[in-house]
Amino acid sequence: CTQPRLVIIACLFNILVRAYVVSGVEVASALLLEQSKSWSKSLIGLGIGGAFLLAIPFKGVFDHWKHQFSVVCWMRSLCGLSILGCCLLFYGGKGINILFSDAMIFPSMYLCDGLTSGIMLQCSLPKTAAFDANGCTLWDMICSNGGRLLGSWLSRLSIEHNGQNFYAMSQILACMASVVVFEVVIRNRMPEE
Repeated sequence: CTQPRLVIIACLFNILVRAYVVSGVEVASALLLEQSKSWSKSLIGLGIGGAFLLAIPFKGVFDHWKHQFSVVCWMRSLCGLSILGCCLLFYGGKGINILFSDAMIFPSMYLCDGLTSGIMLQCSLPKTAAFDANGCTLWDMICSNGGRLLGSWLSRLSIEHNGQNFYAMSQILACMASVVVFEVVIRNRMPEE
C-alpha cells in the first residue's frame, strides 16, 4: 500500500459517505411512503426491512463470484448499482419504486463498505499508530455512525424544505463523490490483489 495514511483517510471518507447515503435512504423512504403514498407504518417497516434483507442474496452472489472479478471491478459495479438506485428516487412514482431503489442501494452500499474496510485494514500502520488495525476499526465505527447521524437528519430536512428531487440529487452526488475518491485516491494506492 503506497501512502497508507492517505488511503486510510480516503477510505474513512467513503465509509462516512456510504453511511450517510444508506441512513438517508432508510429515513427518507419511510417519510416518502408515509406522507406521499399514505402507506401504513407496518407496511413501510415490512417493505424497508425486505429491501434490507436483499443484502443476503447479494452477499451470496458476491461470495460465489468474488474471485472472478477484481476488487476494483466489484467497487465500480456496486457503486454504479447504487447510483442507478438513487436515480429511481426522482419523482417517486409508485411506492414500490422507492422500495426497488432501496433494494438496489442497501446491499450494494453495504458490500462496498465491506470492501472499503478491507482495503483500509490492509493499509493499516504498525501497532501504536493512530491508524493501526485497532485505530482503523475505531475510526471506521466513528465515521459510520457519524454518517448515519448526518444522513437521517439531512435527508429528512432536504425533503421537507427542497422536495424529493433535491433529495435524490443529493444522494446521487454523495455516491458520485465516493466513486471519485475511490478512483482518484484509493485505486492506484491500494495493495495489489
